Amino acid sequence: NRRLKFILPILMGTVSQDADGNETIGHLFKEGHIAQLPEVIVGSVNQKASNLLREHGIDSSSNLSQRSVLSTVRLLADQSGLPAWSIKPTVTGRHAKVHKEMDKRNILVSHCVKEIRALVC
Repeated sequence: NRRLKFILPILMGTVSQDADGNETIGHLFKEGHIAQLPEVIVGSVNQKASNLLREHGIDSSSNLSQRSVLSTVRLLADQSGLPAWSIKPTVTGRHAKVHKEMDKRNILVSHCVKEIRALVC
């Protein structure tokens, strides 16, 4: 069996619009969302995660079934996640609306690929 070498979670806060109508992503930790998560174990979610890992030939952690929502998110956040709030739009001003839908997807994907390459290569 294989082990999962690392996870690169994409950390996102609240998505909103700035004064120019551009979407911005809030800072997850400053917004206090993590502290509001329950210390509850959701067996069905943990089982789905275990099944997904097994389908890909990856061993799950021995304590996966005991992880709560809060402990799982804290663990992922501690894994050097990619803070989406640090990603800035590539197109601003009067052309921003034309590229808005395409841009928000491409920026995040491009930034993630760049970060993953830096970790792996």
